Amino acid sequence: MKKYNADFKKKRGTTDVLSFDFLGPGARRNFVFADVAVSAETAYRRAAELDLSPFEEMFRYAIHGLLHLLDYDDLRPAQRRLMWGRQETLLRKFLAV
Repeated sequence: MKKYNADFKKKRGTTDVLSFDFLGPGARRNFVFADVAVSAETAYRRAAELDLSPFEEMFRYAIHGLLHLLDYDDLRPAQRRLMWGRQETLLRKFLAV
Protein backbone atom coordinates (compact mmCIF):
# COMPACT_ATOMS: atom_id res chain seq x y z
CA MET A 1 0.00 0.00 0.00
CA LYS A 2 2.91 2.34 0.67
CA LYS A 3 4.21 1.86 -2.88
CA TYR A 4 0.73 2.22 -4.42
CA ASN A 5 0.15 5.38 -2.40
CA ALA A 6 3.45 6.83 -3.67
CA ASP A 7 3.05 5.65 -7.28
CA PHE A 8 -0.60 6.50 -7.85
CA LYS A 9 -1.51 9.19 -5.31
CA LYS A 10 1.94 10.82 -5.00
CA LYS A 11 1.71 10.63 -1.21
CA ARG A 12 4.31 9.39 1.25
CA GLY A 13 3.53 6.65 3.75
CA THR A 14 1.01 3.88 3.85
CA THR A 15 -2.78 4.04 3.84
CA ASP A 16 -5.67 1.73 4.68
CA VAL A 17 -7.56 1.99 1.37
CA LEU A 18 -7.05 3.37 -2.14
CA SER A 19 -9.70 3.92 -4.80
CA PHE A 20 -8.97 4.03 -8.51
CA ASP A 21 -11.66 5.49 -10.77
CA PHE A 22 -10.91 4.37 -14.33
CA LEU A 23 -13.48 6.71 -15.87
CA GLY A 24 -11.81 9.78 -14.39
CA PRO A 25 -13.01 12.45 -11.99
CA GLY A 26 -16.34 14.05 -12.77
CA ALA A 27 -17.25 11.51 -15.47
CA ARG A 28 -20.99 11.26 -16.12
CA ARG A 29 -22.08 7.67 -15.76
CA ASN A 30 -24.61 5.27 -14.37
CA PHE A 31 -22.02 2.70 -13.30
CA VAL A 32 -18.63 2.51 -11.54
CA PHE A 33 -15.57 1.22 -13.38
CA ALA A 34 -12.94 1.12 -10.66
CA ASP A 35 -10.75 -0.79 -8.24
CA VAL A 36 -10.56 -0.51 -4.48
CA ALA A 37 -7.37 -1.73 -2.78
CA VAL A 38 -7.65 -2.57 0.92
CA SER A 39 -4.70 -3.04 3.28
CA ALA A 40 -5.35 -6.32 5.07
CA GLU A 41 -2.25 -5.73 7.22
CA THR A 42 -3.62 -2.39 8.44
CA ALA A 43 -7.09 -3.85 8.97
CA TYR A 44 -5.76 -6.74 11.08
CA ARG A 45 -3.62 -4.40 13.19
CA ARG A 46 -6.40 -1.83 13.66
CA ALA A 47 -9.01 -4.50 14.39
CA ALA A 48 -6.82 -5.89 17.18
CA GLU A 49 -6.41 -2.37 18.63
CA LEU A 50 -10.19 -1.78 18.58
CA ASP A 51 -11.20 -5.35 19.52
CA LEU A 52 -13.09 -5.80 16.21
CA SER A 53 -13.02 -8.59 13.69
CA PRO A 54 -10.54 -8.08 10.84
CA PHE A 55 -13.39 -8.84 8.42
CA GLU A 56 -15.42 -5.93 9.78
CA GLU A 57 -12.46 -3.56 9.51
CA MET A 58 -11.62 -4.66 5.94
CA PHE A 59 -15.27 -4.31 4.97
CA ARG A 60 -15.24 -0.79 6.46
CA TYR A 61 -12.24 0.07 4.26
CA ALA A 62 -13.96 -1.32 1.17
CA ILE A 63 -17.09 0.77 1.85
CA HIS A 64 -14.92 3.82 2.46
CA GLY A 65 -13.15 3.33 -0.87
CA LEU A 66 -16.46 2.87 -2.68
CA LEU A 67 -17.84 6.06 -1.15
CA HIS A 68 -14.81 7.94 -2.49
CA LEU A 69 -15.68 6.61 -5.94
CA LEU A 70 -19.20 7.94 -5.45
CA ASP A 71 -17.75 11.44 -4.84
CA TYR A 72 -17.75 11.46 -1.06
CA ASP A 73 -14.71 13.13 0.48
CA ASP A 74 -13.23 13.37 3.95
CA LEU A 75 -10.75 16.24 3.74
CA ARG A 76 -12.75 18.72 5.82
CA PRO A 77 -14.51 17.98 9.13
CA ALA A 78 -18.06 18.42 7.77
CA GLN A 79 -17.29 16.19 4.78
CA ARG A 80 -15.67 13.62 7.07
CA ARG A 81 -18.72 13.48 9.38
CA LEU A 82 -21.03 12.99 6.41
CA MET A 83 -18.87 10.35 4.75
CA TRP A 84 -18.05 8.40 7.89
CA GLY A 85 -21.68 8.51 9.01
CA ARG A 86 -22.75 7.02 5.68
CA GLN A 87 -19.93 4.48 5.88
CA GLU A 88 -20.94 3.26 9.34
CA THR A 89 -24.64 3.15 8.40
CA LEU A 90 -23.86 0.98 5.36
CA LEU A 91 -21.51 -1.22 7.38
CA ARG A 92 -24.18 -1.89 10.02
CA LYS A 93 -26.76 -2.69 7.32
CA PHE A 94 -24.46 -5.10 5.49
CA LEU A 95 -23.27 -6.84 8.65
CA ALA A 96 -26.85 -7.24 9.92
CA VAL A 97 -27.79 -9.43 6.94
